[in-house]
Amino acid sequence: MEEKIKKGTAKENILIINFEDPRFRKLDLISKRQMIKRSFKEYVETGGFPKVVLEEEERNKKELLYTYFRDILIKDITMRYGIKDIKKLEELAKYYHTNISSPNSYNRIKNVLKTSLDTVERYSSYIESTYMLFFIKKYSYSLKEQVLNPRKVYCIDTGLRNTVAFAFSEDFGRLVENIVFMHLRRKYRDIYYWKNEKQKEVDFLVNEKNVLTQAVQVCWDIESEMTRKRETEGLLSAMDSFELNEVLILTEDLEEEIMVENKKIIFMPVWKWLLVEGET
Repeated sequence: MEEKIKKGTAKENILIINFEDPRFRKLDLISKRQMIKRSFKEYVETGGFPKVVLEEEERNKKELLYTYFRDILIKDITMRYGIKDIKKLEELAKYYHTNISSPNSYNRIKNVLKTSLDTVERYSSYIESTYMLFFIKKYSYSLKEQVLNPRKVYCIDTGLRNTVAFAFSEDFGRLVENIVFMHLRRKYRDIYYWKNEKQKEVDFLVNEKNVLTQAVQVCWDIESEMTRKRETEGLLSAMDSFELNEVLILTEDLEEEIMVENKKIIFMPVWKWLLVEGET
């Protein structure tokens, strides 16, 4: 499945959809802003597998994506590990895809799927080994706390997720968060989420050589003051805890920088970040 799991980046696929000239120019961010935004939303819904992106018929897109999903389960997991309960494996994979960008505990999944804890643990590790799903831990100085806390799950492709999930979620923000994670993971291997005792949260902390270098929050809709306050408070708490001077909030459209107690919070449209900042 290694060949099929290779997919285009967000930048590559937005360019496929929008530009006859594949060479990216920063001027296009201004002149084709609305077109880029539409293409980004299409990318969130359809994903980034090249054959799927270039396929015009919606039905054929779905069939391709479901074929990829089944091939991974059958060829890369069932045949390799001798899985007998294929139905339970598929249920688990669909459960994770349904609950992307969310913390998931083995005990909760065990109860939902009515199976053993051992089965959930083994099948989860098998799925993870195919790179169809990725798990990140809560950041803590305590290894025990990292192990005991639920892990957040992300998928290789949002189009694949929208095809196989139990029900399509209208929470566009969780899909965008998934795309941000996948983009970060192409550059960094040590990524965590964070939550403190006051329940202040940060979507992503990037750890480079045992030093936390980035804190990234994803908030597609940040129009309300309450939402903005919640997202910034989470980042400010992380900045205080980990001595960070600059953090990033990725949004739908908001672009500005603010200073709070000599700390910089950068707001940037996620589609612009993917195009300009992400591919260096």
